[in-house]
Amino acid sequence: MATVRFYRGHWVADYYDATKRRRIERHEGHFEKATQELHAAQVLLADRVAEVADGGRTPSSEAT
Repeated sequence: MATVRFYRGHWVADYYDATKRRRIERHEGHFEKATQELHAAQVLLADRVAEVADGGRTPSSEAT
Protein backbone atom coordinates (compact mmCIF):
# COMPACT_ATOMS: atom_id res chain seq x y z
CA MET A 1 0.00 0.00 0.00
CA ALA A 2 1.31 3.40 -0.94
CA THR A 3 -0.89 6.44 -1.05
CA VAL A 4 -1.12 10.16 -0.49
CA ARG A 5 -3.72 11.06 2.10
CA PHE A 6 -4.88 13.90 4.32
CA TYR A 7 -3.62 13.16 7.83
CA ARG A 8 -3.79 15.47 10.86
CA GLY A 9 -4.36 18.53 8.72
CA HIS A 10 -1.63 17.87 6.15
CA TRP A 11 -1.10 15.90 2.95
CA VAL A 12 1.30 13.02 3.64
CA ALA A 13 2.94 10.08 1.88
CA ASP A 14 1.79 6.82 3.48
CA TYR A 15 3.80 3.73 2.50
CA TYR A 16 5.59 0.60 3.75
CA ASP A 17 9.41 0.49 3.74
CA ALA A 18 11.59 -2.46 2.70
CA THR A 19 11.15 -4.11 6.12
CA LYS A 20 7.34 -3.85 5.82
CA ARG A 21 7.15 -1.10 8.45
CA ARG A 22 4.53 1.58 7.84
CA ARG A 23 5.85 5.09 7.26
CA ILE A 24 3.91 8.35 7.19
CA GLU A 25 6.00 11.27 5.97
CA ARG A 26 5.17 14.90 5.43
CA HIS A 27 7.14 17.11 3.08
CA GLU A 28 8.90 19.86 5.00
CA GLY A 29 8.33 23.44 4.02
CA HIS A 30 5.67 26.11 3.87
CA PHE A 31 2.89 25.94 1.29
CA GLU A 32 0.53 28.78 0.44
CA LYS A 33 -2.08 26.44 -1.02
CA ALA A 34 -3.18 22.93 -0.15
CA THR A 35 -2.70 21.87 -3.77
CA GLN A 36 1.01 22.72 -3.51
CA GLU A 37 1.31 20.53 -0.43
CA LEU A 38 -0.63 17.75 -2.19
CA HIS A 39 1.74 17.87 -5.17
CA ALA A 40 4.80 17.81 -2.87
CA ALA A 41 3.39 14.75 -1.07
CA GLN A 42 2.83 13.01 -4.42
CA VAL A 43 6.44 13.67 -5.45
CA LEU A 44 7.70 12.50 -2.05
CA LEU A 45 5.67 9.30 -2.34
CA ALA A 46 7.01 8.59 -5.82
CA ASP A 47 10.58 9.04 -4.54
CA ARG A 48 10.01 6.77 -1.55
CA VAL A 49 8.34 4.04 -3.63
CA ALA A 50 11.29 4.10 -6.04
CA GLU A 51 13.74 3.83 -3.12
CA VAL A 52 11.84 0.86 -1.66
CA ALA A 53 11.78 -0.84 -5.08
CA ASP A 54 15.57 -0.42 -5.29
CA GLY A 55 15.91 -1.86 -1.79
CA GLY A 56 17.43 1.33 -0.43
CA ARG A 57 14.76 2.48 2.02
CA THR A 58 15.36 0.74 5.33
CA PRO A 59 15.19 2.00 8.91
CA SER A 60 19.00 1.90 9.27
CA SER A 61 19.45 4.19 6.24
CA GLU A 62 17.18 6.91 7.61
CA ALA A 63 18.49 10.14 9.08
CA THR A 64 17.04 10.58 12.54
